[in-house]
Amino acid sequence: MLYALCPALWLFSLKVSGGHHVAVAVGLLALWLVEDVRLRYAGIALLPLAVYLHPIVAPYCGSLLLYGLYLERRSWRRLVLSLGIFALACLVAWLILRPDAEGVHHPENQGFQLLDSVYVFMKMVPLLFIPNFNATYYPGIIESLITFLWSGATIASLLHAVRRRTYHWIFLMLGCSGTIFIVRPELLVQRHLLMLYPFICVLLAISLNTINWRIIGLSILLFSGTLICALEMQSPYIYGPGSQSYGVSREEFRTMMNVLRDHKIRYVYCLDPMLQWNIIFSSREKIIARWRQPTDRVPHYLREVDLARMNGERIALVYSEPVSGEKRHALKVLLQPDDALIAELFAPAL
Repeated sequence: MLYALCPALWLFSLKVSGGHHVAVAVGLLALWLVEDVRLRYAGIALLPLAVYLHPIVAPYCGSLLLYGLYLERRSWRRLVLSLGIFALACLVAWLILRPDAEGVHHPENQGFQLLDSVYVFMKMVPLLFIPNFNATYYPGIIESLITFLWSGATIASLLHAVRRRTYHWIFLMLGCSGTIFIVRPELLVQRHLLMLYPFICVLLAISLNTINWRIIGLSILLFSGTLICALEMQSPYIYGPGSQSYGVSREEFRTMMNVLRDHKIRYVYCLDPMLQWNIIFSSREKIIARWRQPTDRVPHYLREVDLARMNGERIALVYSEPVSGEKRHALKVLLQPDDALIAELFAPAL
């Protein structure tokens, strides 16, 4: 229940599904298997699959592998067998699951920027429970109070874990936090720490179970999470990274989609990377969009849009621009943009 109503997670679940959450689910399943001596090998074999589903869980999987090897420390044969199974699973994952396209755009860190990564992480910590999973600021008073409530409960549960010497939970949480070193500091936001949230909720549950007023404490956290859900469902804005971090008007987005449908436009060029996915998911792929990068997570989307333009089909350019006197961006649509403008802004799909 804590995980389902965690203030940051539920909004993220509405916006993004697929690799992120499936990777977390597989990572948690691997942990459950690793802690059972009879199923430990199966848990270790799942780790490459979790990383394939989304690389944000890679540091966690590394720490879970070390934890599994630690549990096998009394038998060198089982230790060697565990390493062998992991190596074989990596090989199978590479041969069977490797993507067809290369050069897909991801925010990997090109160098080890220790101080920058740690600095950004320390700025992120107070914002971990803000509903907007890409926020760099505190929202309204109620949301901020709930954020501080969950943050305080998390700190208390960490201190409780230290007193009870449940160090393996802390070790795995540190592994989850290792994502800060594989993402460029300027692009690092809360969603890259998605694997951390299940462990926070587990520690909260363990701590609550040891106090006399556990029902009251649990009720307060669940009620505050429900309140966040209700407030965000009434919000006129949707949120995402970059220009969407301060919100995009739902009404503007509906108007934009109606314009595209009314003009029978099925292919769109986007200057906003998240807007690309908003359009595709909202239209259930009846409208295909692409961003500026020549490669992306679904390569055939880019090729379809470029091919439609070359075949003379109707296209549009969608972008956002700052609203005067406000922090948010407004959506704009340019119908049948000039070919020279598209060629200048968008690299051909690879």
